[in-house]
Amino acid sequence: FAQAATIQETLLKQIIANNVSCEWGKKYHFDQIQTIEEYRKLVPITTWEDVKPYSDRMIEGENGLLFSENVKQFMFTSGSTGKGKFIPESRMSEVARGLVLRLRQIFDVQAAPQLYALIKQAKTQGIKGRLLSLANVRVDEATTPSGVPIVYASGQTMAQSNLNSYLAFPTLLHLVKNSNAKDYLIMRFAIEHPDVYVISGNNASRLSYLIQFAEIHKEQLLLDIEQGTIDYAGEIE
Repeated sequence: FAQAATIQETLLKQIIANNVSCEWGKKYHFDQIQTIEEYRKLVPITTWEDVKPYSDRMIEGENGLLFSENVKQFMFTSGSTGKGKFIPESRMSEVARGLVLRLRQIFDVQAAPQLYALIKQAKTQGIKGRLLSLANVRVDEATTPSGVPIVYASGQTMAQSNLNSYLAFPTLLHLVKNSNAKDYLIMRFAIEHPDVYVISGNNASRLSYLIQFAEIHKEQLLLDIEQGTIDYAGEIE
């Protein structure tokens, strides 16, 4: 973790070097960038609105805009504000995201040593410990008009973390298409577990919504937990 800054600087330089010829790279003179200081000088701070026109064109099938490689997939994220965003991803950006995830996991352990102690204790005592993930997982075969796959950002992060076996609910719940039924079942299983050590997600409003949802349906949830049923979940496949 002490090498995080060096790793990220190396990665940034690789990204710049590999994307000199794309439209974004030409606009911001990637061919002139050799240092972090030059990058800060030539590339301004941007918002999603600056990037969106490029993303829209890439959704329609254009390549060579934000990066030189072809688009591998689009990451959809609802975010905490504004409308949903379709973020184009290349093979290299997928690798970069995986690296950031590993650094983040290391930081989480350092920032919350008591959590690490709980997990370690659970493993030594043969107790698995549970994770309540707020990730969205797209279950249909969604694609852009040009045929490029679309996936949920939080679902991809969850898949890369290799923590599915620790979930506080069966992974099959991701296949439930009715959102109310899915949310009910997630809380029905999660509340039943006494060993939920971690609640993890990219969007705090999702957690707030699930807590409010559980409060509204608390009588039905408690009855289903007591009886070992899912009778109040509504119609599911």
